[in-house]
This record gives sequence, C-alpha cells and structure tokens, in this order.
Amino acid sequence: MQLNLIKIQLLLESSDLNNDEQKDFLNFLSGAYDEELSEFASFLEENTSWARKLYENHKKKRGLWSRRNNKSWQSIIDEELCDIKKLK
Repeated sequence: MQLNLIKIQLLLESSDLNNDEQKDFLNFLSGAYDEELSEFASFLEENTSWARKLYENHKKKRGLWSRRNNKSWQSIIDEELCDIKKLK
C-alpha cells in the first residue's frame, strides 16, 4: 500500500467514519495517483473534521454518476467550491 494511502487510512481511523465507510473511501482513493493522495492527505491532516463531508460528497457523486444527473452534480461541485473558499 502506498505511503500516502496509509497516512490517509490513519487519518480516517481517527475520524467519525465507521469501518465500512473508511474501507469504501480507501477503496475509492486507492485508484488515485500518489501525488494526488499526498495533497489529499495534507488537506485531511489540516482539516480532519472534513473526513465526513468528503466521504458524503463522494457517495453523492457516485450515485449521480450512475444516473448521469449533471444538474445535481454541478450543485455538489458548487457547494464544494463554496466550502473550500471558506477555508481560505
């Protein structure tokens, strides 16, 4: 397992995600490049409370992707951008 994925796993273990949610999220993240995982791990390390929000967005997107619902997809993206701007 990649070092950054292990780091993310440890961060998720300290979050409020249950074991099944952690496994699901890690399975999804395991397809990412290590550079992307590094950025994600750094973000999650600084913003640990975001684990739940990021996982919930992942689940929403996964559901919308299978239904090809572009309007709802854009709504999730817009919400994410708004949340990210609040962090800055």
